[in-house]
Amino acid sequence: MIRRPLFPPECALIDFEYRLIRSNRRSLGVSVRDGLVIVRAPRILSRDKIEQFLMQHQGWILKKIAEQTMIADRYESVRHYRTVLLSGTMKQLRLGEVRNFESESVLCLKDISFLRRWVEKNYADSVYENIYCLGKRAGLMPESVQVRDFKAKWGSCDQRKTIKINWRILFLPPQLQEYVLIHELCHLKYLDHSPLFWNKVAEFCPDYKIRKQQLKSFSFLTELYRN
Repeated sequence: MIRRPLFPPECALIDFEYRLIRSNRRSLGVSVRDGLVIVRAPRILSRDKIEQFLMQHQGWILKKIAEQTMIADRYESVRHYRTVLLSGTMKQLRLGEVRNFESESVLCLKDISFLRRWVEKNYADSVYENIYCLGKRAGLMPESVQVRDFKAKWGSCDQRKTIKINWRILFLPPQLQEYVLIHELCHLKYLDHSPLFWNKVAEFCPDYKIRKQQLKSFSFLTELYRN
C-alpha cells in the first residue's frame, strides 16, 4: 500500500490515498473498489507520470469514492450481519436462535453458516423459473443451470451452454436479478462482450446500462458470507 502522505509536497494536490501495483503491463489504469483507489502501472513508468494521470482523473476518482462510501454506510448493517437483503428487501437478521425460521420482517438462524442453505432452499427456485421464462422469451435456452459460489462475479456461461449463477443473486432486487440472468443468457449466443453481445442484451433489457450501473452498488455482496 502506498499512501499519499508518504509522497513529497508536490503530490499534495492529490486528495486521496491509493495503492500502487506495478507489473509488466503496458498501460496505466485506475479503479475504485470499496472506497480504495488502486492504480496499476508499468514497472518503468515514473511516479511523476502516475501523479499526472491521477490529477487528470481526480474528479472521477473522488466521485467514485464518495458514491462507494455512501453505499457502504447504507448497507453497514448488512456487512455486520445485523440485517440481510432478500430479493432486495432488508430484513432483520437474528443469529443464535434455537431454530431457523423466517417471518415477514425477520430471518432467524442458529448461526451465519446456515444462511446459504436457507436462502437456496427457500429462494433458489426463482432462479430456475426466471431463467426458463426469460430464455423462452429470448429464444435462448441453456443446456443446464447451476447455482454456485463465486468469489467476485454474479454468473458465467461456457461453450457447453451451461449457465452458473452466484447464489448471492438471491439478495439482489428482482430487476437486477433479471439483468444478470439476461446477461448470461445472451452469452449463449455471444461468449464475449462485443457490441453484438450488448445489442442482444438491449433487445430484452433496454435499460441494461442503468441496471448494470446499479448492480455495482451491490458488488460488496459477492464478498460476504464466506465460511
